[in-house]
Amino acid sequence: MIHKRVRHKARIIYDILKAIQNGYYKKTQIMQKANLSSNHGEKLLQQVINVGLVATITHEKHILYNLSEKGKQYIQAYERIKRLTQGWEI
Repeated sequence: MIHKRVRHKARIIYDILKAIQNGYYKKTQIMQKANLSSNHGEKLLQQVINVGLVATITHEKHILYNLSEKGKQYIQAYERIKRLTQGWEI
């Protein structure tokens, strides 16, 4: 039997935020770096924008995405939880 690991929403959000932590990126670049389909990724990207984890700017007719301060805090909190639960079988 093959076990397929499912990423939880918190992990997917973390992956999106990690994908953009070092600069400004286009939507397709984020989807590729976070390993998301365009439909699912676009919905989640809009959600993280709505809650203030990601900021947007327009540059030469392109919308670019960047990590907000709140997004940086999310990454730090997620990594703390990850360290605390390391080795747990959950």
